[in-house]
Amino acid sequence: MNWNYAKQFAAHLSLKNLKKVIILFDVFLLCFIWGSLLHKIESERELEINSAVRETANLARAFEEHTLRTIKNADQAAIFLKYQYEREGRNINIPRYKQEGSFAHQPFLLMGIIDENGELAASDQVPFVPSNLKDREHFYVHKASRENQLFISKPVLGRSSGKWALQMTRRIDRPDGGFGGVVVISVDPFYFTDFYKRMDLGRNFSITLVGLDGIVRARQAGQNADLGQDISDSVVMNQLTTNASGYYIANSKVDGIKRIYSYRAFSEYPLAVLVGIDEQEALAGMNQRTKGYYWGCIIATVIIILFGILLIKFITQQRRDREALHQAYEDLEAKVLLRTKELFATNGELAAANEGLQKANRQLAKKTEEIQEIAYSDALTGLPNRLYFNEWIDQEMRKAGRGETAGCVLFIDLDDFKTVNDVLGHSYGDASIVIAGQRIVATAGRDALVARIGGDEFVVILPGLSDREAIAGIAEAIVRELRIDYDVGGECFSMSASIGIARYPQDGHTAEDILKNADNAMYAAKKNDRNSWSFYETYMQKEATAKMVLRNNLRYAIERGELSLKYQPQVTAGTRAIIGFEALLRWDSVEHGPVSPAAFIPVAEQSGLIYDIGAWVLREACSFARRLAMNGHEDVTIAINVSAKQLAADDFIDLVRNTLADTGIKPSQVELEITESLLMNSLEDARCKLDELRSMGVRLALDDFGTGFSSLTYLWNLPVSTLKIDKSFIDLILYDAAKAKIVSTIIHMAHDFDMLVVAEGVEQEQQLCYLNENCCDLIQGYYISKPVSETEAINMLGNH
Repeated sequence: MNWNYAKQFAAHLSLKNLKKVIILFDVFLLCFIWGSLLHKIESERELEINSAVRETANLARAFEEHTLRTIKNADQAAIFLKYQYEREGRNINIPRYKQEGSFAHQPFLLMGIIDENGELAASDQVPFVPSNLKDREHFYVHKASRENQLFISKPVLGRSSGKWALQMTRRIDRPDGGFGGVVVISVDPFYFTDFYKRMDLGRNFSITLVGLDGIVRARQAGQNADLGQDISDSVVMNQLTTNASGYYIANSKVDGIKRIYSYRAFSEYPLAVLVGIDEQEALAGMNQRTKGYYWGCIIATVIIILFGILLIKFITQQRRDREALHQAYEDLEAKVLLRTKELFATNGELAAANEGLQKANRQLAKKTEEIQEIAYSDALTGLPNRLYFNEWIDQEMRKAGRGETAGCVLFIDLDDFKTVNDVLGHSYGDASIVIAGQRIVATAGRDALVARIGGDEFVVILPGLSDREAIAGIAEAIVRELRIDYDVGGECFSMSASIGIARYPQDGHTAEDILKNADNAMYAAKKNDRNSWSFYETYMQKEATAKMVLRNNLRYAIERGELSLKYQPQVTAGTRAIIGFEALLRWDSVEHGPVSPAAFIPVAEQSGLIYDIGAWVLREACSFARRLAMNGHEDVTIAINVSAKQLAADDFIDLVRNTLADTGIKPSQVELEITESLLMNSLEDARCKLDELRSMGVRLALDDFGTGFSSLTYLWNLPVSTLKIDKSFIDLILYDAAKAKIVSTIIHMAHDFDMLVVAEGVEQEQQLCYLNENCCDLIQGYYISKPVSETEAINMLGNH
């Protein structure tokens, strides 16, 4: 075999393999770049969809609450008319009740009574138009069933109103229990969705109220409203058979538009709400960014291909040069010089191509870093967000589970943030959140992780720190820093913070347990004394669970008729004549039995239920005062306790004014009792509201006097006409003669301010004698009478 031929064959074979390697490397690099791009696009799409799901879920929850309030208002109106019709029969005057304001500001198209024969017996139409409605679905449903439940119809065209309506009805019973007819409250179905028509939620945004039978009660899509469609075979109806809430992506059965939907089924009624955002609109921003990503990858692809082509050409040219050297040895020196120049030129091209590739890679890395920054940072403060915190604490807990580390979590809640937001506005609230975050970071130390996980909630992880004294020192420093005045836009205000502390691994073995226990400790700090901190203890979880169960049952206490008022008489010290009653709230729960006000009133205030419960107490007590006046006792005063949150509410004055007007009593028949502690948060704001109540003619009393602070200051400045001495001082009369003089001092001081004095908790004759001797005006307590029912209270007045 010719040796030169063999060397040429080997060189040719190596060149061929090298070309394959270059091509395979280019293909691998391009696959990696494009694969990374597709993964990145899919990740961004998932983030956008998750954001849309959160938005629609929040709107669905708000839509559910708005719908529930309207249904409950309609149900209360139905129960009221049922009760009045069972008492008055066909003499019922619905227009009068409507004119008196019982159903003001309600979206009712028609309120009516259908008798047992299907005839319209009464309605709020003027003039009244008779009609027969026995063919209506709600009529034969109630006639066939004795169940006392609210029935919600499919959309129907009202014969009396001539408008589309949802009929919300209840059965009327005759005295013998037989079918006596139906109460009908017709509600405008588009009332549920009209509010969202004014919101900028996208051109193809849709919101739907649908029955579990698949019939649409009301639907708003953009500016178009409709109802009555049958979507029983849709995706959401199939999902509602197994899940009460969730989301999905599908084309609408009504208009064919593909949307991202969130749905929620009502727990009390056979209804569900459905909120959808146009998928194209939700992903528009991501699609725009995707175009930029594609262009970047295209440029990188072109550079890589050109680089490969140039490299192959270079190698090929080398092979040709080598063959030329063998063919023309005599020109070796000249050709070597020429090839050296060519190599320099080619190397320059390779360097330029390599620099372009590196630039493309740097662009991709920068985009990846930007996406991570968006995903893991809080947009307002720049601190790590809940997602980053969750990943970080998960990693810490895994290390703690292996015995590699220990530490603690501080859960921080700003006590007065809502007040700043409500009074000064959201811009001030946002600025205060930023300042608070900066103060926490500066105080927590270099090794701490500080994250914002909610509106006014921060968490601090202190890895490696488990000593209680050291942790307490940091918590105290944070509380102190957050108490310093905030200066925003020329407004100076103060806030405080409550901190709960959980240590790991002793207070929990999972991230969820640690965060939950730190949260429980924070609520314990709020309960004990706001502007403080507390370590987690095992009893806190039991208390939190018990409080949650109590709160869930309290939420339905009014609806279930479990709340009632008892009335304790207030009598003159000398003649013992009854001049008033204090209304005392009682809760007899089906599940818990009688529950002490000391247990459920704080729960009502923390959960916000105190507003509805307080309004119910005010109306019930005023209604009792009205019945007293009708029986000739309009000079008897009803004292009603008012909580701090009630008085702070913007609509409290309107609530009192409207309740007085609705019940038709004189303002002087009502005495509102406030406590010193109620005034501690905002004396100036409270005094303005109390002045307005006093100008209306409502009497005001200062309750639990002596148990708070700066009592003399309050007496000088508050428009109260009555002072109530707390039971703890009355008890001194029996056990400590020297300290009993405090009671005498309080009485004479109050008289100097032209106030009446009520002694609370009088239980023995010795106490009564002492109070009488010291000119106390009024007596209240078990020595006179325990709290009694309304009937017993009226009988007591009759006996007097």
